[in-house]
Formats: sequence, structure tokens, C-alpha cells
Amino acid sequence: MSSTTTHVRTWRTPIIEGLVQCSITNSDWGDWFAVTIRRQSWFTGTPYATQSIMLKTSIWHTPRTTEQATRIAHWLLTEVPLSQSDVNLLGAFAVQREVPRDIIFFGMGMGMIPGLTIGDPSIKKKKRAQLAVIIDEGTYAELTKPALAQLTLSTALDTVTRELRRVGGVTKKLHPDTADWLMSEPATALYVADRSTLNAIATSAHTAAVLTSRLSDTTPALGISPAVSAEFLESFTLTKAA
Repeated sequence: MSSTTTHVRTWRTPIIEGLVQCSITNSDWGDWFAVTIRRQSWFTGTPYATQSIMLKTSIWHTPRTTEQATRIAHWLLTEVPLSQSDVNLLGAFAVQREVPRDIIFFGMGMGMIPGLTIGDPSIKKKKRAQLAVIIDEGTYAELTKPALAQLTLSTALDTVTRELRRVGGVTKKLHPDTADWLMSEPATALYVADRSTLNAIATSAHTAAVLTSRLSDTTPALGISPAVSAEFLESFTLTKAA
């Protein structure tokens, strides 16, 4: 008989949900992910089998390819300190997924991936990681070019710094997309929105545990982590900054 476990959502929850979503669209990758979880030192199997845990889908954290999904899974399982709630989610997924008995991953390391891309043809290939900055339209209209550059930079740095603090200040523990953004030439998408839209984005981000910069009544801009899919902002009315 199953019992329902109260799950405490963490900033890692939507990332786990995104990986689970990959397992739905690509069964081979999902089998590999389940087997990989079962090989973790903390995995005991029995407790998770009695738990009923409902996972939400997280399109804003769903990887675009199995290569990206595997990199994120490797980072999550080897670099990130997991809470008991995180372990419960991963364990329940691994136990509840039916993996064919004859499936064998011959010495597959975390870098090896079954299949080529996530199976849904509507999913585009992963674009270069971008950090999004949304600026209040009233503030934007008054900014000089140097002031705009400074605000964009400080917002981007605040976004990444907050994410870095969550992993104890260790760069290699950052989400792979954020690490890519830091280590390569940073790409930033700049948008303009009215204050009510800016507040709505911040509220939605908080609810979905999406990684952002700080936003207060006096903060003129909001940053969205490179780890978050561009689809997150598509439901809001934004103007691309000139």
C-alpha cells in the first residue's frame, strides 16, 4: 500500500522534473537515467517503492537534447548536495519506472548517451545559453548607453552570484548552462516591460523556483538564469531592447 510523501520543493525540484520530462519523450534515455539513479550510493530502493510522489512537468528546465540532459544529470548526481526531498523524488522515479530486464549499459559512464536527441520532433536543438535581463520601461527610457550597460551587467552578475551561492560558491557545481555562460563569451538577451509585467514575471519565477536576480519595488531590472529555457518568458508581453 502506497503512502503520500509531503515533498518540500527546492531550487533543484524543477530541474529534476525537467529530466523526468526527458524520460517521457525519450524512453531509452529515461531507462538510462533510472539505472544511473539506482547505482547511486544513497539509493536503497525499498523506501521509494512505497511512496506516491506526483511530479509536475517543467518545460522551463527540460533539456533539448540527450547530450544536454546527460550533462545536467551528471551535474545533479555528482556535484549538487541533494536534500532528502530531492532523493525521494529521484528514488521514486527510478523505482516506479519499468526498465526492461534485458537492457544493459555496457560500462556506460555519465558522458555516454543512448539515442541522439530527445524524441519529440517539435523540440528544437539547444541554443547557446543566454541570460535574460528585463528592464522596467520607465527606467529604460531614461538610461544613457553607459548606464544601460552598467545596469545590465550588475543584474546579470547578481543573477549568477545568487546561483553560485546556492552551490556553496563552487563554480564547477553550477548548472551546466550557467557554467557555459560564465566560461564562454556571455550572451545576454535584453528586454523591456512595464512594471506590472516585471512583477508578474518575478512572482511566476518564485512559484516555479526559477533562478533570478533580486527584485524589489526599487529594483529596475530582473535577471533570469541561463539554466532556464527561453520558453519561460514567452507567455509575457516583452519588447526586445533596441
